[in-house]
Amino acid sequence: MPSPRRSAIVAVLVLLAGFAVAACGRAQPGTAFYIGGTRYTEEQILKILKEVESGSSIACIARSHGVTEQTIYRWRDRYAGMSKSDLVELKSLQEENRRLRAVVANQALDIEAYKELQRGKW
Repeated sequence: MPSPRRSAIVAVLVLLAGFAVAACGRAQPGTAFYIGGTRYTEEQILKILKEVESGSSIACIARSHGVTEQTIYRWRDRYAGMSKSDLVELKSLQEENRRLRAVVANQALDIEAYKELQRGKW
């Protein structure tokens, strides 16, 4: 079992590390240790992928933008061959899909409520 003094020292170190991370501007509100990087917009991702298509090495591009090579490969799989207009259409379809899922979920709840009423269990 750890000693109380050791636990207190660990707690202080964690607190200080949290402040150091927050001072660097990388911590998110409510979290002491946010290690995640910058979130790129889809337009920025398309621009990075065009650099890859132009023939530059993925490792060099990944280093220059501060992402891993795996991230670029993932973006390439997701956004392969898309133009900005395709991206806008994708976003609108995703929004419509989200809205329709909410409608279906509400209808399913209504149906369950009607079944309960019909059984007389309310």
